[in-house]
Parts: sequence; structure tokens; C-alpha cells
Amino acid sequence: MARAKPVFGVGLGRYGEEFYRLGYQTPWRPRLAMMHAHNSWLHFLAELGIVGLLLQVALWTAVLWRVGRRAWAHLQAGDGRTVFAFFAIALLVMNMAATLVGHVLWSPAVMLPTAAALTLALREPDEAPEGRLA
Repeated sequence: MARAKPVFGVGLGRYGEEFYRLGYQTPWRPRLAMMHAHNSWLHFLAELGIVGLLLQVALWTAVLWRVGRRAWAHLQAGDGRTVFAFFAIALLVMNMAATLVGHVLWSPAVMLPTAAALTLALREPDEAPEGRLA
């Protein structure tokens, strides 16, 4: 599928339709269309092409870089958010490893905890009101 439309892919959400249209069939059910590729990166390549795949890689690299910088800043400041930042990094690395063997990036069970950890890790420090310790 990626060879047929390498630059921009077949379109977001069209993997199953294109799988069937191009005549690919599963050996166990000849008329069954696969709804996703073997891993997230192949799926992005098929649906979004090289351009979309590079944008996905850039997005996740930027997120990991930002969280890493924030974790380092929290570590240097000695505040309590260091744990959240390193937990978010661990979740991101774990999710990226999982995408090599499955299409898990769009699963709510995977992305909701990751989004929560990222939110806690990237939150700006609260300013203490007058007369109250932070």
C-alpha cells in the first residue's frame, strides 16, 4: 500500500478499504479486509505516506524532548514534579516500543494514561498566593 502512494499515503482511516480494494486478502478469510497494519509506524506510512510518517516521528520526538527538558528542570529545582516527568518519559518510551509490535497509539487504554502523565509533567509550576508557602 505504501508503494502505491508513497508520498501522502491512501488517506487517514482508509487502510481497511484500500486493503480490500487492492486485492489483498487474508489466507483464513478471503474476503476479510485487515483494518490495521502490523504496527503503528507501518500503518502511518500506509495511510499518511512518508510525509505523515515523518510528521508523526517529529511530533513524538518533540514531545519526548520537551518532557525530557522539563524533567531535567524539575530535577535541578528539586520539586515534586520530577516523578511525574520521569513517569511520562517511561510511558512514552514504553508506548513507542509497543508501536513496533502493534497498532496501539490510537487505543484509549494506552493514550489516556499517557496524556494524563504528560499533563502532569508539563504543567507550569503554580504560583503560591501571598502569605502561603508553595
